[in-house]
Amino acid sequence: MSINVAQTSTTPSYKNFWIIGDATPAGWSMDSVINQKFAVNPNNSAEYYYQGNFSAGEFKIFMGAFNDFSGSFYMPLTNTKHSVILLLKVLIIHP
Repeated sequence: MSINVAQTSTTPSYKNFWIIGDATPAGWSMDSVINQKFAVNPNNSAEYYYQGNFSAGEFKIFMGAFNDFSGSFYMPLTNTKHSVILLLKVLIIHP
């Protein structure tokens, strides 16, 4: 799954991406998502990725500072139906 985020300024609004939800190992605990942070692609600083095991259920991608609910949340249109390994990518697109 890939999510493209259009950047509206030269300074990225978000530099931290986290994954949360009952489909993830940390569940819905914001305190536990510290281990579920997206990594920056060393070859492309505008690309972030997370790879992990997912159970059936819901998840959201949170963009913002750790444990700060003033960021943005994005989620898939449908829940995962069974356990899978997913590679999620977020690409910041410069205008």
